[in-house]
Amino acid sequence: MVDMVDVSHFADIRFVLFAVSNFLLYSWYHVPYMFLADKAGEMGFSEDESSNIISYLGIFNTVGEIVLGWAGDQPRLNASMIYALCMAVCGMMTAIMPFLTSYTGLCIVAGGFGLSIAANYSMASIILVELITLERFTNAYGLLLLVQGLANLVGPPLAGWLYDTSGKYDLSFYLAGLFIILCGALLVVLPVVRWTKRRTGANTNIFSTTSLKRNGLPQQNNLICKEDGDIRSTSLLSACSQEGNPV
Repeated sequence: MVDMVDVSHFADIRFVLFAVSNFLLYSWYHVPYMFLADKAGEMGFSEDESSNIISYLGIFNTVGEIVLGWAGDQPRLNASMIYALCMAVCGMMTAIMPFLTSYTGLCIVAGGFGLSIAANYSMASIILVELITLERFTNAYGLLLLVQGLANLVGPPLAGWLYDTSGKYDLSFYLAGLFIILCGALLVVLPVVRWTKRRTGANTNIFSTTSLKRNGLPQQNNLICKEDGDIRSTSLLSACSQEGNPV
């Protein structure tokens, strides 16, 4: 059980940032799904028209998952930055929904929301593998799902309470937009953290030629045996072990 629930992932600041980002997103992303049709009904649109708005959202979401899933697999594209940009767009789409008065506008914004929120479904696992390596993915993804589940327990009741206290849906949309944008902003920090860790040499063991000679090992230049918990070269396992740094 201890191996299945490895909370040591939370010692990695990059995983923590991504988990917090997911908590914020899953606390608020449901607001358009829950309230947009009701908001359209308050504006005088028919029940069928209001329901169709959610249909447009779903259609564009499907398209977004395909397109963004493809984009996330492209080596020249930065998945974290695409995700952050999509979350910023998603947050803005959510925040402006209360200001719209036309049916066409609501449909366009709903489509934009569906397209951009698809980044979470298509790219979360890609980003997670980049952060913690494929070997540790299963456990880390389980913890991420736990965080998302807790957020889903908090978000809907909070959004409903805001409506009950204010009598309007507007505040829920504003806060949802703000926190979804913040969710994306946290992803912008990830490359900075990664660069800083590489710059300072955190969690990296580098063995010089001299130390290898002292242990009777073949001479190689600047061998990196372990970096951020990811074994980069299996051929260096014995070097790491004999140097007093078991992998």
